[in-house]
Amino acid sequence: MIEAANRSRRPEYRVAAELAEARARLKSPSEDARWFATLMLLAVGWLEPVSDDDMFELYALTLVVDVIAQELGFGEPEEYGLVSSSRGHVAAFRNSAGKLRVIFDQSPSGKLRAKDRYRNIVAGHHGVTGNARRPDISIIYEGPQVQRFVVVEAKRTANERYISDSIYKLFGYLYDFAALWTDDHPNPRSILLVPDGVSRASDHTFVEAAIVSGSDRAGLAAALRSAIL
Repeated sequence: MIEAANRSRRPEYRVAAELAEARARLKSPSEDARWFATLMLLAVGWLEPVSDDDMFELYALTLVVDVIAQELGFGEPEEYGLVSSSRGHVAAFRNSAGKLRVIFDQSPSGKLRAKDRYRNIVAGHHGVTGNARRPDISIIYEGPQVQRFVVVEAKRTANERYISDSIYKLFGYLYDFAALWTDDHPNPRSILLVPDGVSRASDHTFVEAAIVSGSDRAGLAAALRSAIL
């Protein structure tokens, strides 16, 4: 994957390959190599807090994939995919019960061969065009007797009004993709990931939407576990 990124025409992939190699050096048995890699990352600002929306979405994607691998017990992905225009999933896992795919900034309808309600409404009118909104992250888990689907939206905000608006966006996804859920599907069906400042009340059970801070790894693991397993 690193070799493919190094050969890519897109400069951001070459930068990502350099960072991946730097991350590998952080695990080097040589203490000098680890400290050198750490200092280099600090020098270019890559160990500073996330500072823009795109980077927070990338952070959210990385965090979701890592939590699925570690806390949910799926282990390392069996497949990775680069974020390209013709991409499918960016990570695929497999356990004894089935296969889980993580999709980034793509409509889940085509992956599950189901129609969203938005396109049905647009198709029924003249003078209306447009494509359905795409969730930041879609998680699809399929087994012989089960199908699970989870929407994850990443919003870099601490503004209460914007968080409130983002909850309504989740409601829109829940309605638009309603056909992708079955009656026995567990909650939550969607997750709003924000940088910090939000936590779930201890006596509150998950409902169809959960809000999780990016710094709350355990909270994200609990929400994903409730939705998938």
